[in-house]
Amino acid sequence: MKRPAISVVMPVYNGQQFLAQAIESILRQSFEDFEFIIVNDASTDNTEDIIRSYADHRIVYVKNEKQLRLAGTLNKAIKLSKGKYIARMDADDVSLPARLELQYGLCEKKNLDACFGLIKTIDRYGNFLGNWQLDSETITYESIKKQLPYHNCLAHPTVMIMRKTLEEYMYDESSGDAEDYNLWLKLISDRKKIYKIPDVILYYRIHADSITYRSNEKIKGIEKNVRARWNFIKYCFRKRTIASNFFNIRVLWALLKDIYSLANLKVTASVKLIIKKLLVRSGKIIGNLSSPLLTEILFVFPYYHMGGAERVHLDIVRSVMDKQIAALFTNKSKDNFFLYDFRMAVPEIFDFGGLLEKRFLYLFFLGYWSSRIARGKVRIIFGCNSLFFYDLLAVLPANIKKIDLIHAFGGGIEEYSLPYVRFIDRRIVINRQTYLDIIKQYKERKISNPSLFWNRIQIIENGVRLPGTYSDRNNENLDVIFVGRNSPEKRIERVGRVAEMSAMRSSNISFTLVGPGEDALAQRYKCFVTFKGVIKDIAAIYEKADVILTTSDREGFPMVIMEAMAYGVIPVCTDVGGLKYHIKNNVNGFLVPSNDPEDQLIKNIYEILQMLAKDHICRRRISENAYQYANEHFDIERTKRQYRDLLT
Repeated sequence: MKRPAISVVMPVYNGQQFLAQAIESILRQSFEDFEFIIVNDASTDNTEDIIRSYADHRIVYVKNEKQLRLAGTLNKAIKLSKGKYIARMDADDVSLPARLELQYGLCEKKNLDACFGLIKTIDRYGNFLGNWQLDSETITYESIKKQLPYHNCLAHPTVMIMRKTLEEYMYDESSGDAEDYNLWLKLISDRKKIYKIPDVILYYRIHADSITYRSNEKIKGIEKNVRARWNFIKYCFRKRTIASNFFNIRVLWALLKDIYSLANLKVTASVKLIIKKLLVRSGKIIGNLSSPLLTEILFVFPYYHMGGAERVHLDIVRSVMDKQIAALFTNKSKDNFFLYDFRMAVPEIFDFGGLLEKRFLYLFFLGYWSSRIARGKVRIIFGCNSLFFYDLLAVLPANIKKIDLIHAFGGGIEEYSLPYVRFIDRRIVINRQTYLDIIKQYKERKISNPSLFWNRIQIIENGVRLPGTYSDRNNENLDVIFVGRNSPEKRIERVGRVAEMSAMRSSNISFTLVGPGEDALAQRYKCFVTFKGVIKDIAAIYEKADVILTTSDREGFPMVIMEAMAYGVIPVCTDVGGLKYHIKNNVNGFLVPSNDPEDQLIKNIYEILQMLAKDHICRRRISENAYQYANEHFDIERTKRQYRDLLT
């Protein structure tokens, strides 16, 4: 009897609710040379009846007489398997139709030990919840190797692994619900060849009955990681490989850190409160021995690296350069892009770097700076996007005016800042959408007397320096640019997909990425774009470009859109944040519905670009409208006047 190419193994325990959909997603695969081993782990519901209702000859049904739990059931399925490769499947997930075909082809072509893919999460009703951020941020082998000692970044149900490789290891049944994490650590440590497909191949269901959900309810994620790492370290000691590579050392370091954190978590709340107060108090003592802060306005920002928010912060600081000002940076910046500019604008700069990542230092400096500020001449403290800033507000004197800035709603900072609303004298937002979102949040979270606090909200729109003259373009091809950093919400992979579609269907559209390096895109897309890297003076780029493309999941109103429009560059953007208040379809730009299915969103963007590539008259009209609108609405001098009035 011919052996199948793939053995799909699926353990199931009381999975009647979603089991049929999971089974059918495998039976409908475009690749058909597989056996489907379904192991019923002693279920007590209708699981067996559902499985037996399928007459497909590829299904191999096995029932455990007593419950073996996940790792034990998987090991049993592995011993029964006959395929060259084993593909994992969970009884509540959905594999996309081409999953097995795609993974099998890559495993054969690249001679892989294991092949993974991206997931998209869904709820019990099949509604999309979003991407797993850690999953989508770790695509390359190097990024996986760097992240894995600290967090599991590989989705277990997406794996296809060579059977002889899996038989070499099997699942560690003593690792509990972290059996997969333990296995991935071994594969990387032993330098097995793994690959991650940069595309979604499985819909991962999140619900109260799922193994992941239940395990997180039963034990904290940190405890799961400690168990998996501890068993891995024991494995390394048995093989005498603990010091054989730096990866193993990093796993050991991560284990020690988590054991320390776990010990802290086990401390009673009253003891933790005492420790916290002692750390803050010790910081205040040192602050009292230090000189008071002799500055009029203190700015508290997280970063000075390349970014639209950082550009806005620099403009705000420049609006009051004649005052006594200081700036405190609370987080570790990715680069020094704006550091020189801040140093030119601010006499005193305090840079924490990564110090505040240590909780005991965070609390110490909270006391230290509260003392220096309270004893000094600070009359205004202005902050944005910094957790430290909000924690500081609660321990500062009432006579200091406290102002914060919210660039965009939905990033998490608006939730963290909520307990501190009563301390904030003025809250600045950059568009009406964020204003409405915050008011809605106040109502939904039942902030007492919300009208008092929403009256403190003020809209100050961002501005840019206007070039003054319109750049006339005579491009035969359509020149499309993306400008920004490589952060998850920017969804740069969408730019790669549009570029790929354009290259496959036409040759008159070019794509340039300014800011992100080549690691921002999966290998398959790199040949379709030109990478410019970080450019300090970007005017020359704007003067030649026809279109600026943004594909974000979340935005306020990007500075790069304002800058580009000021040069007559046409914005084509996903409809998020405050973009709809400035960009009108087919007038001064284009908005693409952000809630469309991913494939439809890519197609919509491509069709807009293709239309602009062909219709030069339309392109010129919209370009001139974008330039005119920017000159009427985005002048930086207006913005600086408003901030100067606020801070005077």
